[in-house]
Amino acid sequence: MQNSAAAFAKRHKQVRKKHRKMAFGYRTKVDENGVFIQKPTVLSTTSMRGPFVFFMAFLFGMKVLFQTYLGEVDYLSHVDSLAGGNLAEKVGAFIMAPDPVTSQLASVFSNIL
Repeated sequence: MQNSAAAFAKRHKQVRKKHRKMAFGYRTKVDENGVFIQKPTVLSTTSMRGPFVFFMAFLFGMKVLFQTYLGEVDYLSHVDSLAGGNLAEKVGAFIMAPDPVTSQLASVFSNIL
């Protein structure tokens, strides 16, 4: 009885592992015997590069927009008030801290607007 329970647990673990892999997508093929075979697709890191770059560009654009809209002095006062808060606000202050590129772009956009 113990052998059958161990075999069942092993098979259950294999099936759950296969289902976790197939949750991200799979492809179906027909082999030479006419049997449908489903294999999980491999999620490559290059497929995540596009959304990551878009997200980072969006955050950078928002940072430039805020600095342009508020002005440098008000923007710095907001970032300083964030730096005095809890851990999440400190992380936000670190991310939103002005850098040379952001400052240059904000000054260019403020001249245009």
